[in-house]
Amino acid sequence: MEEYWSKALKNNFPSLRFTAKEVLMHNNKIIFEYYATLDGEHKTSVIEKFEFKDGLITKSNVFYGAEEFISG
Repeated sequence: MEEYWSKALKNNFPSLRFTAKEVLMHNNKIIFEYYATLDGEHKTSVIEKFEFKDGLITKSNVFYGAEEFISG
C-alpha cells in the first residue's frame, strides 16, 4: 500500500508538500495541524483528529480550511 500511494501521489501531485504547524495529544486523542501545498503557489490548512482505543484508531476526522495564495 505504501508503494502504491507513494507512486500515485508522486505521479499526480509532484509538488505536494506538507508543513507541520502543531501536534496536540490529550487522553486517547491526537490532533495534527499542518499546511498542504499541492502546486507551490497555494496552501490549505488541514486539521486531522484521531481517537484511539487499545492502540487502534477508532475514529478519524479531517477538516480543511480555505485555500490561500502563498505570498513569496
